[in-house]
Amino acid sequence: MKIADPSFQEAVPLNADEFIWAVVAGTPAIMRDVNGMVTVDVRLSLDETGQIVSIEVRCDTIVGKAVKPDEPEILQAAGSAIRVLRFKPATLNGRPVPRAGFELSFGFTTAALGAQAGASIAARGRRN
Repeated sequence: MKIADPSFQEAVPLNADEFIWAVVAGTPAIMRDVNGMVTVDVRLSLDETGQIVSIEVRCDTIVGKAVKPDEPEILQAAGSAIRVLRFKPATLNGRPVPRAGFELSFGFTTAALGAQAGASIAARGRRN
């Protein structure tokens, strides 16, 4: 949803890199049963400080092996990754305002499981 008022400034994620790493680290094990990617669509409500106050998660597209779009493991992982995000609040006429209907999409991929395994092996190597 776009706001038509020209004095409206959209909320802006402040830690997109941290979020991307949270998505990779949080990719659920069920992705081993998927050959490709699960697309996650999220609708957030933010308060006037930019804090997330509600999250709606939907998994519309699953490429590869059939896995239910509303698979609890995927929805839980998506919600956990989203909670990492921090936002500069939306503004209207220069004043912070709540923002309902902020939408974003991302994906869990089978490649992320490989990245998790590589990071785990590297971490064990540093401890030895």
